[in-house]
Amino acid sequence: MVKVGQVAVVALVLSLVSCGSTPEGNHSDGKRWFGMQHCGTCHGNGGSGGRAPGIQQTELSYREFLSKIRKSNSVSMPSFSKKQLPDQNVADILSYLQKTK
Repeated sequence: MVKVGQVAVVALVLSLVSCGSTPEGNHSDGKRWFGMQHCGTCHGNGGSGGRAPGIQQTELSYREFLSKIRKSNSVSMPSFSKKQLPDQNVADILSYLQKTK
């Protein structure tokens, strides 16, 4: 028989694991968010490059990309809070950039 304490521990572990999971990005939504956030103004059409580096077909992981979005460490690129650009939208933009040629 499973004890209530064991069930609680398993539930806690599962909830912590899901908090750190990577959202699956949607290419179409990412294209829309890329445009709505005006990323192309500096990064070029589809992230091909412009005043800012090209980010098309980036090989950054989701966590690396998210880190750059949240704290850009650049004088020209703004940082975006989770409220301004939720994690799912970041995953969508990354999916768009990775699949755009």
